[in-house]
Amino acid sequence: MALDLPRYCLIFDRAVKLIPTEDGGCQVLVYNEIRDSFEAPHPSLARYIFFPNDEAELITEADFNAYVEELRVKEAAKRGAAPDVKDEHCSSRALIETSY
Repeated sequence: MALDLPRYCLIFDRAVKLIPTEDGGCQVLVYNEIRDSFEAPHPSLARYIFFPNDEAELITEADFNAYVEELRVKEAAKRGAAPDVKDEHCSSRALIETSY
């Protein structure tokens, strides 16, 4: 089975790519937004790129890169933002005021 490489997918909303290797093979990589890097996925995720179904969407490289950038921006916002307590009975301000 010949594959067109590289191949870009969203699998369960995760950015996954299949890229050629120097030795003529291929490698599956998934984007880890916490580490801001691509890494080898769990083997069960790799099968979706070879046998796509409803959970795997093939996309263009441009769409893939835009999606990864969107994930980077969201993760940076999470890291730069202060935690926001949503419980109406316990706000972060109330915790600060009562801890003194």
